[in-house]
Amino acid sequence: MTVASRVQMIQSKHVEVNIENAPEMAIHNAVLEEFTTVGRTESSLRHLRQASSILHLVEAEGLVKEGTCYVELGAGKGQLSVFAAEAWCGEGDGSSVMLVERAALRHKRDNRLRAGAAHRLRADLAHLVLGRTPAVRDSRATVALAKHLCGVATDYALRCVVGAGDETRAAGLVMATCCHHRCELSAYVGELQELGISDEEFNIMLGVVSWATCGHGRSRRYRGETDVTDTSNDLNDSESDESSETEVNHEQRVTEEESKERKCSKPSAGLAVGGRAEVGRRAKAVVDWGRVMYLRRRGWRARLCHFVPRHVSLENVCIVATALHSDGGDQIKY
Repeated sequence: MTVASRVQMIQSKHVEVNIENAPEMAIHNAVLEEFTTVGRTESSLRHLRQASSILHLVEAEGLVKEGTCYVELGAGKGQLSVFAAEAWCGEGDGSSVMLVERAALRHKRDNRLRAGAAHRLRADLAHLVLGRTPAVRDSRATVALAKHLCGVATDYALRCVVGAGDETRAAGLVMATCCHHRCELSAYVGELQELGISDEEFNIMLGVVSWATCGHGRSRRYRGETDVTDTSNDLNDSESDESSETEVNHEQRVTEEESKERKCSKPSAGLAVGGRAEVGRRAKAVVDWGRVMYLRRRGWRARLCHFVPRHVSLENVCIVATALHSDGGDQIKY
């Protein structure tokens, strides 16, 4: 059986029947002022729609409570944290936001956060012990948030939220994933071997996941003119090309994009453009399903969710999970 066939089988059996579509809802009140600002570009509005949906999902999971620390992992300039603080961190309720980011970024939005209710930590998620940070230690519960956490950073984030157990007082998480081609076998938390995916096949999957976002073969310029969506790097800041990675110069970034687009326009594995995109989507879903399995193994109620439609972002899948404490919660089978 080829890797593509195995991925299709796993996606059909496990993912397709379990992934949910988040209901379309009005723009969240915390986002509404920015969303209705005159002159917003469509790219900016897409990012705001995604932030709004993440806020709605957190609320729908019942994760908004007094004394909670909302931790944005891979926070970038902090747009999502600003919205979270405005929505859930009122004076006197003991709630706060913590922004975790490894890069030193300019033009951060921290000045919009209330003093004493917000903390920024510069740290690499690979080395973060979340439960030892003062903001988490002083809270009653922790909720982890991420908007397009890139590749292996998602696995590091899951480990630091889940791996420390009761030390983090973790109540739940909502993490939008992206850039699956930047995952690493050595750090991946998923347990796909149980589903018949070998290490070698996993690495092959990482070579095709980018087909989901570039498989249509259209150039970045064309996508911008027709207002389809951004490519795999949806950004945290709605007005700038922000990334949680160290910034590269403009010429290098353009060269990389042109190289990627040339590769995307060529036939691969004997598949037409549409076929490649579908294979890429399935492979990405299976990678994320392995992460859901990881959470369920550790006593979490976890699922995948399309948090926005594909016309808003091609990277439209997030992991939604709540911790099941020792109160007789049902076993979840997969």
